[in-house]
Amino acid sequence: LYRLADQNDWSLWETKNDFFWRDLRNNNKLLIKWEIQIAHLTDYIAESKSPVIGCSIIDPNEYFTCLILKIIKDKAPHKTVIAGGPGCADLGQRQMLAEESQGAIDYFMVGESEQGLLKLVSCLKKGVPPDDIANLVIASESLKYEKAIIRPDLNTISFPQFRKFNIALY
Repeated sequence: LYRLADQNDWSLWETKNDFFWRDLRNNNKLLIKWEIQIAHLTDYIAESKSPVIGCSIIDPNEYFTCLILKIIKDKAPHKTVIAGGPGCADLGQRQMLAEESQGAIDYFMVGESEQGLLKLVSCLKKGVPPDDIANLVIASESLKYEKAIIRPDLNTISFPQFRKFNIALY
């Protein structure tokens, strides 16, 4: 969306404007202002061949992300939505996200979840229920996560390379 928005709006993504995204009235105004861009973006995602949609949720984008996920889920109810990132860390946050997205999120990954996410996507691809996957919260069952969060040994993980990713666009 950042790249689709007018350059005059790019400053909204600067940290100094975090407060702007936390005001729900602003989110609703942006839905109207960027109606064409949001329709393009959500159509692109909804029409993609991927059966799974993943998103990273951080503060302060959680409310706006919920609005976008709701639109996508309305357009493609058959797609599975997985949310992760710091915005999904605790029960209160997951409850808010489930409510604000009106149930558009099917799964939450909490903590460092790269390995758990890979297992979840594998289960979804095979059509088998995800069972005993570390750091997984199944939204239809409970938003609580009562197990210890599994943290990977950082010494076994390589640093990101970003060779095919233009970091300047992030």
